[in-house]
Amino acid sequence: MSGSSPTLVGSGIGFLLGIAEVFAVLALIHVTFLSFTRDLWAIGFVFEQRPKPTRWLGIPLAILLIVVGVSLFGTNLHAVFFPLVALGPWLTIHLVRLFAWWRDDGETKRAALEVRTVEALRIGNRAPTLDQRFPWRDYLFDVARVRQQALYEPPPI
Repeated sequence: MSGSSPTLVGSGIGFLLGIAEVFAVLALIHVTFLSFTRDLWAIGFVFEQRPKPTRWLGIPLAILLIVVGVSLFGTNLHAVFFPLVALGPWLTIHLVRLFAWWRDDGETKRAALEVRTVEALRIGNRAPTLDQRFPWRDYLFDVARVRQQALYEPPPI
């Protein structure tokens, strides 16, 4: 009887660790999918809009991900760059968006919120608010729309 108790506890902990591992792998697959399908193509736009934070956050992140790739995959060159391509764009865009949210003034956030609210009403989504802690997903794009609208001059009649 006393010999079966540690086995039950050990198998219970192992079961919980197995479930946690499955969720971690699923999260990694989800982030990799988003990085390949959405963020890899948007990194050029984000760099054009916010070049300094993209460089200051993206370059150290790229070096870190290459080091992680070397430590995981050794000298296999194609595999070494997989973490960089799979996680780099997603992490860079999220970090630049967060940095921009912290650095932008209230007027810029308010103008971007107006653009996002109009878009959310058109699509039927819930509109974000200014008092939220983190920026919405398209915050950088909405700020770029505000800047382009400010530059627009209608043609003379």
